Amino acid sequence: MESILPHAEKVENFEVAHTFKTLGERFMILNAMEIRRENRKNSLILLSIEDITERKLMGRKLEETMHRYEEMIYSSPSLIAILEGPKFIISIANEPFLNQLGKGENIIGTPYLEAVPDLEEQGLGEILRKVYKTGKPDYVHEIPVNITRNGKTVLSYFNFGYQAQRDTKGVINGVAILANEVTVQAELNKSIRESETRFHQMTDLTPDKIICADTSGKIYYFNKSWLNFTGLNLKQLIKKGWEHLMHPEEVKYVLNNWNKAMTGDVFEVELRLRDKNNVYKWHLGRAVPLKDEEGNILMWIGAITQIQKLKEEEERKEVFLKMVSHELKTPLTSIKGYTQFLLEMIEGSKEDVLQSLPIIPSLERIDSQINRLTRLISEMLDLSRVQESQLILQSENFNLNTMVEQCVEDIRYSYSTANIIVNQQSELSVYGDRDRISQVLINLITNAIKYSPIDKNIEIDVFEVREGMASVSVKDQGIGINQDDQKNIFERFFRVTGKDEQTFAGFGIGLFLAKEIMTRHNGDIEVESEKGKGSLFTFSIPYISMDGKEEKMERKNRAVGIPVIKGEFIKS
Repeated sequence: MESILPHAEKVENFEVAHTFKTLGERFMILNAMEIRRENRKNSLILLSIEDITERKLMGRKLEETMHRYEEMIYSSPSLIAILEGPKFIISIANEPFLNQLGKGENIIGTPYLEAVPDLEEQGLGEILRKVYKTGKPDYVHEIPVNITRNGKTVLSYFNFGYQAQRDTKGVINGVAILANEVTVQAELNKSIRESETRFHQMTDLTPDKIICADTSGKIYYFNKSWLNFTGLNLKQLIKKGWEHLMHPEEVKYVLNNWNKAMTGDVFEVELRLRDKNNVYKWHLGRAVPLKDEEGNILMWIGAITQIQKLKEEEERKEVFLKMVSHELKTPLTSIKGYTQFLLEMIEGSKEDVLQSLPIIPSLERIDSQINRLTRLISEMLDLSRVQESQLILQSENFNLNTMVEQCVEDIRYSYSTANIIVNQQSELSVYGDRDRISQVLINLITNAIKYSPIDKNIEIDVFEVREGMASVSVKDQGIGINQDDQKNIFERFFRVTGKDEQTFAGFGIGLFLAKEIMTRHNGDIEVESEKGKGSLFTFSIPYISMDGKEEKMERKNRAVGIPVIKGEFIKS
């Protein structure tokens, strides 16, 4: 006041800040004027002070808010613009927004749809006008937009959000745009959708019933084959699940296996499913997990294949085998009767000539072969019981080497063109069903001869594969077996298919029975083969150990035809 009033009559709106001890910092506006009094030497000063602290603080907050608002807009990687009025004048546009449009700051202050006419042609102008008119926000996701930049049209994908702007009275005065470019994501999603479409088309064309399940085992997808089979739509199948289609006898078994598979086990079962005509049909179900790079299960994909015709074919085969076996039993019974009758006649004859001829041994051998053939027929009749693990063994101690020699001797009579060489590497005795094990060896030798149409040299080895286990191998120089077929060669009714194999007859049960017989003897059977280079089949069973004295006695007994062998049985 000392500096101003001498030169001016008043001070107006002079802002001053002062920190008071008790009040703290305060902001004030000072107004002062000189009052001259007549007949007085000194003048007076009229001073008014207005405390504007609250207003000042509110102004600061407003400035800070505006700063944050502008900072948010201009520093955001998202595309942000504020359009004013019905002509959508661009009042604010951040750098990412301008860069995407391929425009500079010179478009600020101009109508948005005039600055970028491409967007009007693609329908975005209509969305703006709708939001401005109704005040309701609008959002579009992964919308394709063609934008011309530097003379080139580029296709990009965006997520757009349009929000009406209002004044203090709530009147709409503009529209805010918030957008994000999602071209990479959109193209990936597009690729995924196309992949899903191809997957659905592929699964709908396949006759198998395809399912997809989440990690908890809940099925969320059934292909068209399910719909055709059940007569239900996808929603009905998802809601009801496939449990209601299973045969009541198999529901618990299938679901238990399904739940076990969810922990990482393999899911593969045979089950019956009900079709739209309420007829149960056999299916083979298999499911595998789809995992990420770390081995975590993401989902499950399964295929259910109808095997009703295969089951019916198996039943027909079994009926056929039973019928054939039954028909064979009648002539065999007659042959056995006549053989025994001839034996009785010769043994009762007083003619020395008959006694001197090898008729009795020959008839005894015929009788033995008839017994073996009868037993094989019984096995064919009882094939179902073999599968149910009810094969009965008549076990005894016998010399494996002698059995091999006798089997080979029998086969030589029927296959005179085959050159069979036997290598007795070890003297071995076993405890088991002699006829069953003979059946295995005969099957392997006859197969070796059958599948060796050119080179009929067959080599048989008897050896100790390891301590406590005796082995017999049959090696041929025949057509061989493919690697893919070797894992199925011991399955019931399985026959190798191919140009070379079509000429060889068989039912496909010989190796299945051989495997079963070896399993019942705590043994095993395996194959090594290469296509065109022959095959090597080897079966192994536990043997009986003997000391030196017993071994010499055994050899002596075998020489005179005594089959009984004493010794200690060693379990595998």
